[in-house]
Amino acid sequence: MAAVDYKEAVAVVVKEYFDSLDHNEVARSLRELQKPLYHYYFVKCVVKTAMDRGDKEKEMAAQLLSALLCDDVLEPGQVSKGFVQLLETAQDQKLDVPETPQILALFLVRASVDDILPHAFLKVCAGSLPDDVARSIVKEAISHLTRPDVADWILHVWGSTKGRTVEEAKAFISDLVAAYIAGGTSEDVRAGLHQLALPFFHHEFVKHSLVLAATSPPEAAKLMQLLKDLTDSRDLSSSQVTKGLTRVEETLYDKYDADEADAKYQELLKHARTHKLLLEPAEEEQEEEAVPESPSYCPPHTEAEIALFKAESERIVREYFASASLADAATSVTDLLERASGREGEGDRTQLLRHLVKRAVTVALDHTVREKEFAAQLLSALYPQVLTSAHIAEGFMDLCAAADDLALDIVDAHHEVALFLARAVVDDVLAPADLWALKRALKGTAKVVTDTAEVLLGARHAAERILRVWGGAEVGTVGWAKAAFKVMLAEYVASEDIVEARRCLREVNMPHFHHEVVKQALCLAVESDDAVDPVFSLLKAFAGSMEISSSELAKGFARMNEAVDDLSLDVPGAPAKYVAIKTRAQAEQLLAWMHARLRTPQAGCVSCASADAARLVWGAVMVAPATDFDAAVPAGHHPTYCPASQSYQALSAADALGAMWA
Repeated sequence: MAAVDYKEAVAVVVKEYFDSLDHNEVARSLRELQKPLYHYYFVKCVVKTAMDRGDKEKEMAAQLLSALLCDDVLEPGQVSKGFVQLLETAQDQKLDVPETPQILALFLVRASVDDILPHAFLKVCAGSLPDDVARSIVKEAISHLTRPDVADWILHVWGSTKGRTVEEAKAFISDLVAAYIAGGTSEDVRAGLHQLALPFFHHEFVKHSLVLAATSPPEAAKLMQLLKDLTDSRDLSSSQVTKGLTRVEETLYDKYDADEADAKYQELLKHARTHKLLLEPAEEEQEEEAVPESPSYCPPHTEAEIALFKAESERIVREYFASASLADAATSVTDLLERASGREGEGDRTQLLRHLVKRAVTVALDHTVREKEFAAQLLSALYPQVLTSAHIAEGFMDLCAAADDLALDIVDAHHEVALFLARAVVDDVLAPADLWALKRALKGTAKVVTDTAEVLLGARHAAERILRVWGGAEVGTVGWAKAAFKVMLAEYVASEDIVEARRCLREVNMPHFHHEVVKQALCLAVESDDAVDPVFSLLKAFAGSMEISSSELAKGFARMNEAVDDLSLDVPGAPAKYVAIKTRAQAEQLLAWMHARLRTPQAGCVSCASADAARLVWGAVMVAPATDFDAAVPAGHHPTYCPASQSYQALSAADALGAMWA
């Protein structure tokens, strides 16, 4: 399923949820879509849809996200990514919903209290988001979270406690625990918590259970086991358990004198550790110092293996730049990985794939905008089936570290790498948090790259600009080349800067389409008398340096012959003006190359022993249709080495070119 299809399906699921209130149906629908890596868009869609509706829908959206996370339908990383995208697009969303900053800040508070966003999320965003609107939203959310009664306050924001006050919620929890002690089951308690539908208030349930365990020792073991079961099933989050323990301590010190309260609290901690609700102190230290191990250890590749992978990666990238076939490039990369990674393992792949990312970018840096756009599209196409965000981040880490060395050959290497980095963020193959992590890890001049990327991403309409900095998805197409040539010619007529014109011609890098430059230049000369002299100087410069080949120059004149009648509808007298331009082209020997080729005998063609013989051949093929070339070449003239046949093969319409000389 493509991303577009997923978005359409998700929009329908969200709309139906707001009508039915059935989060189980939403969970089933998301599982059927089988696109967990796109779930960040679901988060974004739910919140954006709720923003434009009433308080009821906002509360329903918050409860849905919490329920789906508890049911393991959503992953925390996808929830975080969804909220990051909401923050990044908040400025545009504000045009449709002016209250976007205030509403999104409340959603962030609710997500933090519900434990569907990590506690460090807001702090990370505050330091990494380039947009002023986004930063102000995060600051407002952080300000709300500093309220001492934030959990109780959030209950009333969108009417989530309509019909049930905080005291009534506490009474419900008290009755639920009492029923369990009287002989209920953990399933009854679980059903009661779902009915309560206040996951951010679960710390009250933990506090009430622990206080009862401290004051009624015979029930302590049973209550501790209940909390353990609910924690294992994720009905209670670890942060809510920790918060409940903290509030228990406060309650005990309010009920008993200091010594007795301390004794009861220490006894509770002992029970909590026995039932694995808390780690032992020694285990906590080990957990902090432990280094996560890979699922399966893979020995590192040798230097020879890595060198071979680099060479093969570069070959694939260069072939892709030449063929423009994204599918073939992706297949080649997959095949290369299968050959190079005989030992399966994530660490093994990371060691190799970081070099693929670096190679794709460094090869593109030494080429034109076409190749740079192709490289960005390649990284996006390989994500996430081949490349993960970790692979791409490692590759950019290497690129940033090598930026100073790259600058020795490519003057603006720092800026170009920053553009690739910003493009990766816009294409969603790197999260803004990854950019922030890169910035923290890099030192010295390497940080210039990440700083520049942050500036680029912080500009107004940054996403649109970055997507089109190298021409966008249309790069390499005929339409894109025509537009680029049109801009180049307009700028040259205004400035007559031949250096800039040559740079633009090289950037487009489509020599087989240079006849379009000639045709557009001639059209410009016909339309405006002021453009005639600049057009001639430009074409003579390109022809003299062979930047536009002789055959492309001839094709351009031939195409103009065909187009001049249509041009006369908009430019009165266009045919007469074009005749004058052709006369000047002959007088200034703009196409002198043709005469030179026909005057030069070619050793490979025995019959072309003289210029006169060559001209006879040329006269024969000039009047023949393109499909009858073999019949048009007189007997005895070599179809490959004859200068006339060479010229003819280079042209798409010999009869049109012959008309030019008439």
